[in-house]
Amino acid sequence: MKKKIILEVLKIINKFNKIKEKDIKKIKEFEYLHSGHIDSLQLIHFILILEKKFKIKLLTKDKESSKFRTIGGLVDIIYKKLN
Repeated sequence: MKKKIILEVLKIINKFNKIKEKDIKKIKEFEYLHSGHIDSLQLIHFILILEKKFKIKLLTKDKESSKFRTIGGLVDIIYKKLN
């Protein structure tokens, strides 16, 4: 299940800015915000896409969490909301 979530999140992120091959190796630790793959304006759109795709609601505490900053952490948040 988590693998499917990772693939979907990667598809969404790649629509904003393609992730480089070297970053794919440690994809769970990849900080998509810090690296500039998604800027502050795109972040709002990104969150809306995630919520629609996974039929979840990301709360303020989710978005302010340090987990939200990495793909692996974001996948964990989504996974917990789905189960």
